[in-house]
Amino acid sequence: MSKDAFIAPLIKDLVIDTYNPKLKKRFLEMYRPQLEDLWNSFLLDMAIEKVAEDYPLLRTKLDDTPISNRAKRILKAADVETAADIARYSLSDFKMFRGMGSHSLKEIEIK
Repeated sequence: MSKDAFIAPLIKDLVIDTYNPKLKKRFLEMYRPQLEDLWNSFLLDMAIEKVAEDYPLLRTKLDDTPISNRAKRILKAADVETAADIARYSLSDFKMFRGMGSHSLKEIEIK
């Protein structure tokens, strides 16, 4: 899927009158960075899913991992359910999770 094929339906859904070129241009000027971020996130998700097909360990549920219950609760609150979901975040992202301290962070890094 190309970036334009991904973004075009979003524009159509979000802009009421897509036949108005001025409105469409203004929308693109205002929301291009957000759409670019959405596209990059979409590509990352697709890549992680493809890798997870080849490596079943990435499909492991959090409940089946040896991390502490506290770390599991923090990750579940952030909608992290599998090892592949953990791969979507950087260490700086984890630090922003509510309740994520240095001990839980180290635990996630190691395991």
